[in-house]
Amino acid sequence: MKINELNGKQEQEGSEEENYYFSLLDFYKKEKKKVHVEMLNGRFNNGMVLKVTNNSFILEDVNLGKMPIFFLQIKIVEAYKQR
Repeated sequence: MKINELNGKQEQEGSEEENYYFSLLDFYKKEKKKVHVEMLNGRFNNGMVLKVTNNSFILEDVNLGKMPIFFLQIKIVEAYKQR
């Protein structure tokens, strides 16, 4: 496999992942449901999705307030479950 073919495949996979997060987060935003977001660095956030763009979203975190999160930082997005 050539390097250009490999790079092209990685870009496609990245855009599929971005489409997945865009659709998922847009759903939670429209349904006005809280989300739990685990980050690749081990941190997590809980809150409401305010705005979704092609590669990021704005989360109203319950403790930290409004904050941008890029799709590249995300490990898991799921519905928030009250303990």
